[in-house]
Amino acid sequence: MDTKARILEAALTLFNEEGTSTVTVRDIAKKIGISHGNLCYHFPTVDDIITRLYFNLVQELDDEITGMQNKNRSHLVGAGGRILFGLLYQYRFLMLDFVHTMRRIPEIKKHYRKLQERRKVEFKQIFANLVEAGIMKPELYPGFYDDLITNMTMVGDAWIGHAEILYRGKEKDKLDFYYRVTNSLLTPLLTEKGMAAFAAARKG
Repeated sequence: MDTKARILEAALTLFNEEGTSTVTVRDIAKKIGISHGNLCYHFPTVDDIITRLYFNLVQELDDEITGMQNKNRSHLVGAGGRILFGLLYQYRFLMLDFVHTMRRIPEIKKHYRKLQERRKVEFKQIFANLVEAGIMKPELYPGFYDDLITNMTMVGDAWIGHAEILYRGKEKDKLDFYYRVTNSLLTPLLTEKGMAAFAAARKG
């Protein structure tokens, strides 16, 4: 593993454990046993590291969502949706410090706003595929999918904060619990075939 990758891995661990407001460049350098100057050669500031991790997460999510738009691959209510939850939790510091990060790093806020417009298009295509495959019921009223996507975005941005404060179950069950709860937005729209796929993903 090269130095940049080691820095990002260490930073991700520290940010997830302690948040971004207290972790310094020196803390990250110390964790992987390199000098402060060596780390700053690659990432001059903590914000540079946060930004790189944000774009890494976006790329990993993009890869999965692109696959969901392909009718022949895992869909939103199956294994693919469960993978998205795992990725968000892997980078959970971004969601825990969501508003602070957006205020702190305008580049991320600007990108995120544009990203959500793209996500609307992508998820509408996913919904169309699910309807065609007999997994999801058609749109309930004109504009319903826009409302649903907005709702999903709000919940998606907030569930990790809820888990951090209020979840009292076993750690190994956390992702499955929140996958089920947040997908309650979708389950009333699923056909019998869709519910079977959703149940299989939860067991997996």
